[in-house]
Amino acid sequence: MSTAAKERKRAADREAQRHNRARTKAYIAYLEKTLQDLSSPSGEGQNTLGHQIAQQQEKINHLQETLRKIASLAQDAANPLSTSSSATSNPAGPPSGPPQPLAEEEPLPTGACNVLPAATGFFGLDLICSDRERNYLAVLGSAVTLVQYCSPGLSENPRSGSANDDDFCIRAVVDGWKVATTRTEADVVWSLLQAIDEGLFYRTDSVTRIALLRIMRPMLLQRIGIVHEASSLPGYMLATPVQTSVAHQPFLDFFPWPQFRDTWILKGMEYADENCAASFGTRIRFAWPYELRDVYKRNVLSETVSFSA
Repeated sequence: MSTAAKERKRAADREAQRHNRARTKAYIAYLEKTLQDLSSPSGEGQNTLGHQIAQQQEKINHLQETLRKIASLAQDAANPLSTSSSATSNPAGPPSGPPQPLAEEEPLPTGACNVLPAATGFFGLDLICSDRERNYLAVLGSAVTLVQYCSPGLSENPRSGSANDDDFCIRAVVDGWKVATTRTEADVVWSLLQAIDEGLFYRTDSVTRIALLRIMRPMLLQRIGIVHEASSLPGYMLATPVQTSVAHQPFLDFFPWPQFRDTWILKGMEYADENCAASFGTRIRFAWPYELRDVYKRNVLSETVSFSA
């Protein structure tokens, strides 16, 4: 290891130690304050704690009601796919093609709309891609459609900014989703992207994962009305006339090749099993002739990461 590299490592180690000490100190202060409040002879601590519990219960009740509404909307959104699938078969004879299995329905998790752990799936949708015989393309499309019903809470999320999105995206791939979501709660769009990344994109290299996630983020925000212009998107990701005029599976809009999107939409592509999706996830590559560390830079003062200029 060169002298310069050793110096950089020492500086990074010192900064990490300083950050850990500050975090530990803040947590100790929080515990001391909590203990002081609960030990107050006037009983104000217990009253405050009881009030907080009541507020949390009220939020839980509200979120459960919201999830029930979302479940109903999601089921309605899935009906067109079922109708389209049944309409392509011949009722007077054998089906004209192989059956297209629908995604298995699972119960919705009882959690917040804007914060969803990927371990429980995305609102009950299993986005893990292995080798099962199911229409994985339709499952992804259902997830994209479902995210639109969670948009109201997202508009208040302070992380819906370009610099914050850059930091979150890079950190999720370089440091891991656990680190990124521990540092800042993931909104519903990031939760969906986490589920897709951990279920499909993990097969490709880190640079490609960062590129795909960073492109999909503003596209999803635009779909739900948080971002009203497409100026931040590269030209090849803008919707083509075919995309805007022909009904198709929603996830096809996120393939980064306009001609590819148009071809499959015009061919009426509605089915892709997990083997097909896994093959795509393994082969897709973003042309980057440098190393992963050249993609981003760390700001020691603000403790953020951003894309290299």
